[in-house]
Amino acid sequence: MPVIEGREKGFRLMQLFWVVVIAAAVYAYLSDHGLVDVLGFAFMAGVLQLCGSFVYRGHVGMLAGYNTMSPEEQDKYDMVKMSSFLGICWVTASFVSYTASVIALYTIGWGAAFALLMILFLAPVFFSVFYVNTKKFKK
Repeated sequence: MPVIEGREKGFRLMQLFWVVVIAAAVYAYLSDHGLVDVLGFAFMAGVLQLCGSFVYRGHVGMLAGYNTMSPEEQDKYDMVKMSSFLGICWVTASFVSYTASVIALYTIGWGAAFALLMILFLAPVFFSVFYVNTKKFKK
C-alpha cells in the first residue's frame, strides 16, 4: 500500500513526541536524576511511536499479520481506516506511557515507573491489535 496522501501534517504532529523526550532528558540531565532511565524509557516508547507514525502514513507492510495475508484477504480490510486507527492509538499510547513513566520515576521510583511504562505500553497495543479484527475495519 503506498503512502496515504493528506497525512503529512498528522505525521509531523506525531513527531512532537520527540520534543517531550528531549525536554525530559534535559530536565533529567540538569537535575542529576536518572538520565539513563529517561533515555531507556524513551527508547521503548519511541519504538512504538515510530511504528505508529509510519503505519499512520500507510506503511502497513510492517504489520506482521498483513504480510501473511493473501491479496484476497487484504482486500477485505479498509486499510485507510485501520492504518489511521492503529497509528493514532500507538502514538497516543507511546506519549502517555512515556510521560506517565517519567513522572512516576521522579515521584514514586524506578520500579513503579517501569511497571507503569509496561502496562501503559502493552495494554493499548494488545487492545488495538484485537480491535482491528472487528467488523468496523472490514469492507
